Amino acid sequence: MDLGANGIWKSPSSGAGDGVTFGVLQCNAHVLCGRLVRTVRLSNGTFSFETTGEHSAEVNLKRRQNSALTMAQEDLAAGSFRGTGSKPAEVHVALTLAKETELTKQGIDPLSVKDGKGGLEGACPCGLTFAPCIASYL
Repeated sequence: MDLGANGIWKSPSSGAGDGVTFGVLQCNAHVLCGRLVRTVRLSNGTFSFETTGEHSAEVNLKRRQNSALTMAQEDLAAGSFRGTGSKPAEVHVALTLAKETELTKQGIDPLSVKDGKGGLEGACPCGLTFAPCIASYL
């Protein structure tokens, strides 16, 4: 059940429930969103969802106000670290393999876009060379 927030919810600043019998969540997919969802555990073990408020129009790009990365960059960084560890060379390999897969699906030979410093052009999505790019994710 999505309720229009693409699964991006946060606990509001007050009235978040007790975490056992009921809880309140606020949409975090939109800036200053007034959409609240209250989940209530019923006596038979099922849950009831009650909604109030409307979604705002402006899409929220960052998970928190002081986040350094957008949600898309966080997902990319988390995907790069998954199964590789956190060594910069391992992250570089993961980003290069992801770019290779993308190019292969587009019908482009990955060797034709090989970077002179190693890896593939465009593998680091921030546009920086390898070391500063990886350092920005660490």
